[in-house]
Amino acid sequence: MAKIKARKTAAEKPLPVPVHFAVGWAAGALVLAAMLLLSAWLVSAMGLPLGALQILMLLSAAIGSLAAGWVTARRYGQKGLLCGAAAGGLLFIAQLLAAMALGSRLPGLSDCMKAAVFLTAAMIGGILGVQKADRKGR
Repeated sequence: MAKIKARKTAAEKPLPVPVHFAVGWAAGALVLAAMLLLSAWLVSAMGLPLGALQILMLLSAAIGSLAAGWVTARRYGQKGLLCGAAAGGLLFIAQLLAAMALGSRLPGLSDCMKAAVFLTAAMIGGILGVQKADRKGR
């Protein structure tokens, strides 16, 4: 018997790679925005000192980047470290451009620390995103 080749339908075709990164970036940006709003509320409602705001902002950046890396790697399905690094890099560049536009300043040393937080958290999220959700035998 001869095998008949089935044509791929529109639903079976894989999405282009930039779509995965755009979805991951959007998810990370939404989580980052929500965490920043929560941080601002905590500082104002709880009467925390303004020094705590820097720590909460870095924590928010880490959680948003973790989400961006996880979503990107989960959608792409492989190369979690690279997907996470790219998603974290995109998120950091967007944050840096927004800060430069609003503050009219050049990047400084603190931005290097933020970049390290964005990239590290996103790479961890990317690695977690490609791991199997259900491990059998444990």
